[in-house]
Amino acid sequence: MSRVRPCVAGAFFAGAAVVQLENITVSFAGQPILKDISWRVGDRDRVGLVGPNGSGKTTLLRLLMGDLVPERGEVLCTKGTTFGYLPQEQLTMAGRTLFEEVMTVFSRVTEIEDRLRDLEHRMADLPSEGPLHDETLAEYAKLQHEFDARDGFTVEARAATVLSGLGFSESDHGRKTEEFSGGWQMRIALARLLLEDPSVLLLDEPTNHLDLESMMWLEDYLKEYQGAVILVSHDRTFLDNVVTRISELSVEGLVDYSGNYAAFRELREKRRETLRATREQQERRIAHYQSFVARFKGNKAKTALVRSREKMIERVRSELVEVPTDGKSIRFEFPDPERGGSVTVSLKGVRQAYGDKVVFRSLDLDVARGDRVALVGANGAGKSTLLKIMGGIVPIDAGERRLGHNVTLQYFGQNPAKSLNGDNTVFEEVASVAPDEMRPRLRGLLGAFLFHGDDIQKKVRVLSGGEKSRVAIAKMLLRPANFLLLDEPTNHLDMASREVLEEALAGYAGTICLVSHDRSFMDAIANKVIEVDSGNLRLFHGSYSDYLWKKEREAVEAGGRSETAGRRRERPKSGGPKSKAQKRREAEERRRRSASKSRAREERRGILEEIASSERRLEELDIELVDPSVYTDGEKMRVLVNEQRALRARVDELYERWAELED
Repeated sequence: MSRVRPCVAGAFFAGAAVVQLENITVSFAGQPILKDISWRVGDRDRVGLVGPNGSGKTTLLRLLMGDLVPERGEVLCTKGTTFGYLPQEQLTMAGRTLFEEVMTVFSRVTEIEDRLRDLEHRMADLPSEGPLHDETLAEYAKLQHEFDARDGFTVEARAATVLSGLGFSESDHGRKTEEFSGGWQMRIALARLLLEDPSVLLLDEPTNHLDLESMMWLEDYLKEYQGAVILVSHDRTFLDNVVTRISELSVEGLVDYSGNYAAFRELREKRRETLRATREQQERRIAHYQSFVARFKGNKAKTALVRSREKMIERVRSELVEVPTDGKSIRFEFPDPERGGSVTVSLKGVRQAYGDKVVFRSLDLDVARGDRVALVGANGAGKSTLLKIMGGIVPIDAGERRLGHNVTLQYFGQNPAKSLNGDNTVFEEVASVAPDEMRPRLRGLLGAFLFHGDDIQKKVRVLSGGEKSRVAIAKMLLRPANFLLLDEPTNHLDMASREVLEEALAGYAGTICLVSHDRSFMDAIANKVIEVDSGNLRLFHGSYSDYLWKKEREAVEAGGRSETAGRRRERPKSGGPKSKAQKRREAEERRRRSASKSRAREERRGILEEIASSERRLEELDIELVDPSVYTDGEKMRVLVNEQRALRARVDELYERWAELED
C-alpha cells in the first residue's frame, strides 16, 4: 500500500529545505549502497533521482520513509514534514468500493461531518440557553472550523477529479477494488497518495501502469503540487516535463544538476569533459615536472627547483581526479532480414470480440514494408489486441488476415517469459537463436541488458519477471525477422538498456508495429502513428511528436486547451584548444623576438614565476570544478571552465617557451 508518515528524523532544523541528509551511509551484506551521501530537498523542489540499476535509488526513498536506518549520518527534517511513498511492488486492495477506498484518506473529515450532523440533531432538542447548550455550540463551532480548514465540502469533488485524471470512469466508483487488475490497483494506490497531500511525494516508477493520457494528467498535477516531489523514473519525457533538478547516484556518490533530464545529460557530459581535461592537465603537469627533474637532477644550481618540482609531483598525484564512466558503450545492429513484399500485413473486415465485448467490428488495415507504426490510445482501446491480430496470436471471429510475400515475424508480448526455456542458462537461451556470426558478441549484448559476470550462467527459471523480459528482448535482437510486433518492449529496462534497444531498432531494415508508453522511445522509432479509439483506427503520418502537435492543433481549432510545446535546443558549440602546429608557430614567433641572452634570462625568470602562479590558480579551479554544486549555476560554471581552458593553454605555451630558452 502507498503510505504517508510524519518525519521521524533524529533532529529537526529550520530553513527552506524540508529534508536534509548529512553524510549518510547504508550497506547491505557488507556492501555499501549509499556512502557518505549529503543532500538537501526544498519545499517545492521537483527532483528526478536517476542512476543505473543497483545504485541505491529505491534505498534512498526507503531511507526517507524511515523503513531503513542509516549506519552513519543523519536524516534531518523541518517540523511538520510528512512523506508519502508509492513503491514499485504490486499493491492489492480489497473489501471496499473504489470510491470508498480513496475516501478513507479523508476519514477525519468524514468523522467530523458525522459528528456535526449528530450535534445539529442534539441542539434541536436542547433548550436555547444553559450550560449544555453552550458546550454543544462551542464543540460545534470548533469542529466546523476544522471542517472548513480541511476543505471538507470539496473532498468528494477532489477525489472524483483525481480518479478521473488517472483513467477511472464514474461507473468504476461503485466497483469493488478487488475487481481491478494489478495495474489499476497501482492507480488506486497513487490516487490515495495524491489525495493524502504529503509534504514530500516519493514516487518510484509512477508511470509504469499509466496510459499516455493519464501520464500527461499526472505531469500537470505534479507541476502544480504544493509540496516537494522526488521521483524515480525511466521515462525520459516524463522527467523532462516534471522535474527541475536531477540528482544522479553513481560511483561518485550523489551529484546534483539543475534543469530537467535533457539538461542533465548535457551538463553531465560537460562536467565529465572538464574532469577528463583536468585529469589530462594533471598528468601533463606531472610529465613536465618529471622532465624538469630528470634534466636538472645533477645540477646544483637547480637543486631548489628540482626539490620543488618533486614535491609538486607528489601533490598532483595525490590530487588526481577520477573520471566516472557509464561503463562500456554497447552498440548493436540487427542482422539484415530477408526482404519482404511491399505489403507486410493486410487486414480486411476483421471482427474481434471477447465474449460480449466487441473490440473491432469491421477492421481494415494495410501495413507497408518499412513502416514503423506506433499504436496509441487509452488502456483497453484494443492496441494489444490489434498487435495480436496482426501477429496471428489470436484467431479472428470474421474477416481476413494476410501476410505479405516472404514476411517472417516476431511477436514480443507483455508476458515474454512464456517463450523461454526455464532449464537453459541465460547464455544458452540467447545462444539458441544466435546466428554463428553473432556468437562472439553475445556477452556484450547480455551486458547491455544488465547480465554481467556469473549472471549469464543463471537458470532462466530462477529469474525475476523483469529479467526474463530482458532475456526475451536479447533473443529478439538476434533473430533476422523482417516484421517486429512489440508490446511494451521497454518495460523492466533501465535507461542505458532502452537506448541500446532504441538504437538497434532505429537501424532496423524491416517493418515495426509497437505499443509503448515511453514517448521518447516512440518518437525515436515511429514514422506513423495509428490512434485506436472505440474500435476505429485513425492514421497520422510522422513521429509521435508530430502526432501530438496535430492533436493540439485540432484541440485549438475546436476551442480546446493547448499546451505550448517545448523548444528543441541546439547543443552549444565549444571552442577546442589550440593545435600543436599553432602553438609551435606562436612559440617560434616569440623566439624570434628574443633579442639577447640577458633578455632571455629575464624572460625565463618571468616565465617560471607566471607558471607557478598559473598552476596555483589551476589547482584552485580543479577543486572548484570538482564540486558538484558548481553545476547548479550555469553561468558560474561557464566562467570557471573558460578561465581554466585559457590558463591551461597559457601554461602549455609557457613550458614550450621555457624549453626553447633553455636550449
